[in-house]
Amino acid sequence: LRCSTGDIVSQEKYAQINQFENGFAVARNSEDKWGFIDFNGDELCPFEFTYVSAMGADGEADVTMKDCYGVIDRNGKFLHKHTYKIHYNSLKSSKYFLISEESKCGLICRSDHSLIIPCKYDSIDGNSIPCDSGYVVVYNDDKAGVVNLEHPHDIMISCKYDKICLFDGNKYPGDYKGQIYQCFKE
Repeated sequence: LRCSTGDIVSQEKYAQINQFENGFAVARNSEDKWGFIDFNGDELCPFEFTYVSAMGADGEADVTMKDCYGVIDRNGKFLHKHTYKIHYNSLKSSKYFLISEESKCGLICRSDHSLIIPCKYDSIDGNSIPCDSGYVVVYNDDKAGVVNLEHPHDIMISCKYDKICLFDGNKYPGDYKGQIYQCFKE
């Protein structure tokens, strides 16, 4: 690692260093563990993670280690620690992460990491109805239903259909009343 003048700041000890964002870079050591370094090459915390996101402007980063997910601050201290697994790229959503625990799926909020839907569904499909619209298709026992993400305890359409999608694919669902869903039974 070299500074802007070309002077060596840290000897080569990382297998990978990503771009610096908000004062820190995500780095991977030779044992395939991830962590963060600052501009001086100092480690923010021990390299013990199997996944880390870039450090956000708020000084927080998403991390995974062993079978737990969490959020750490700039000092490497856990702000949130959970036993579920997070699936970072499985939903095309700017608001939610898909999570799983004991073969069941749920959702958490990306911004504050609050639990939106507990891990109680076999799968969650964020593509039939995009999650960011406020609704999501859920499956149990190979049957589809719809959950309103603003009121996730209220099942909008129970899991009894083979497939559910919007009638007009160019229109996101708004209010439950007046929306036309195609519900298919085979």
